[in-house]
Amino acid sequence: MKKYVPSTGETTVFVYDASGKLVAEYSTSVVPVQDAKVNYLTSDHLGSPRINTDATGGVIARHDYHPFGEEIFTAQRTAQLDYSADSVRKQFTGYERDTETDLDFAQARYYNKNHGRFTGSDPYLIVQQKARGKSVDEQKKILNNYILNAQAWNRYVFVLNSPLTIIDKSGKCSVPAGLKPGQTGICVEAYIRAPVVKGVGLGDNRGSSGVDGTLTSRVRTDLIISKNGNGTAHIHWETTTAQSMVINPLPAVNPISPPTPPVFSAQGVSTTSVTNAVTESDSTTRFTLGVTATNGFRANYGVGPEGDIDYKINFQVTADNKVGIDTGSDSKTYPTLDIYAYSMDDKGNVTVTSRLQQNEKDISDLTKPKEPLPVVIPQ
Repeated sequence: MKKYVPSTGETTVFVYDASGKLVAEYSTSVVPVQDAKVNYLTSDHLGSPRINTDATGGVIARHDYHPFGEEIFTAQRTAQLDYSADSVRKQFTGYERDTETDLDFAQARYYNKNHGRFTGSDPYLIVQQKARGKSVDEQKKILNNYILNAQAWNRYVFVLNSPLTIIDKSGKCSVPAGLKPGQTGICVEAYIRAPVVKGVGLGDNRGSSGVDGTLTSRVRTDLIISKNGNGTAHIHWETTTAQSMVINPLPAVNPISPPTPPVFSAQGVSTTSVTNAVTESDSTTRFTLGVTATNGFRANYGVGPEGDIDYKINFQVTADNKVGIDTGSDSKTYPTLDIYAYSMDDKGNVTVTSRLQQNEKDISDLTKPKEPLPVVIPQ
């Protein structure tokens, strides 16, 4: 990703790996252009750069953070140990620091590390999310999940007040139900970031999140991998497919009796395949998930967008429950595809790791062939 500031002439290039993690930042204005240097960032499990090194491996700066992002300064953290200021803007959880306001840019809004809160409210509306439930029971479940999660009521809260294990990359997939210590959870979901598609279709109007089960998606698969003592593994999975919705072209207030609904809906359909888990001699487990989903109006009435959501993911799960994506995985480039991995310790604390975030391109890509997905190293 390249950023150019006309007022200063500075060009900054941010380099990300296949899982979306920032690994390097190049700038032309840190020093004179002819002497511009490289900063390599070594991040912790939250994506916060902790050690910055140059091209030779020499340490340029170190950073430690309090749980909600304030940098730690103590008498023991001295310049001799390389705890010093630097010009890298990527800070807490990988947010870009705005030096003028001292706020962190979280895509949808800004984050104030001193308060541990976002400066703007989350655009999420429970009423709209509840309406997307495909049945009365599902609508009740969406509402009940929201009511029971009191941390979600505060629309300025940061990662449900669990900053040691959860990150919020977008500023707005959840833990698979039934996950237990020692098991590995995976959530794969395809959703439409835009609120409206082609002026009539309703999208999911959301960003990436691995912790908010009330967010909707077009299709989602939750998997739990349990490794048995005899060297085999068992996979439990469940796929949920959402209703497709279009805006009623008639005005909200009209003489028709009975009144027409604000949206029309049709249940989407999907097929899921999960291959048998193969556990290798090093206790690495491999399996393949394949999902195809069709728009509800296309499936039921023969109208609506042509083409299907379609992806195949070759997973690997290591002996210590790290999740990676093997070569040979592919997907359509619409809609957005996110993959998260989950692990739980003996105290019930859940660690969430983003494994893939592929942003959607154009809805016409549903009719095009699938494209290869990047290989993701287990972590």
